[in-house]
Amino acid sequence: MHEAGRSGSSRSYLRFVALLTVVAAGLLAIGWVPTRNLGGPEAISGMLLGCGLSLLAGIVGGLPQVAFAHRAPRDRGILALVSLAIRMGLTLMGALAMVLSGLVAPRAFLLWVAISYLSLLVVDVLFVLAHNREN
Repeated sequence: MHEAGRSGSSRSYLRFVALLTVVAAGLLAIGWVPTRNLGGPEAISGMLLGCGLSLLAGIVGGLPQVAFAHRAPRDRGILALVSLAIRMGLTLMGALAMVLSGLVAPRAFLLWVAISYLSLLVVDVLFVLAHNREN
């Protein structure tokens, strides 16, 4: 029974990662031409890095939901907040590091961090709600 719960959580997490990836790829497809036209080639690298940072933070942020899925229902709200805090912290630290390094065009990068963060936040919240409903 316990092993079946882990397997279900693993499948749920893989679906979550796949959905995050699809949404990030969709954002890149939609934003490629406008970003290139408005900011040039250096803006494209900012867009790729911004979306990649948000995607990575979302993937890591979802791990507590799976790792501690066996916890009591009263702890699930705290786990949801921990997941979102990890995601936000990783995004902020990564964005700060990239901007201060000077390796990326800051305008395009920060714009795409914000766009992708908010878009992937929807997927993240839906995952937390669905995962808590399953368990």
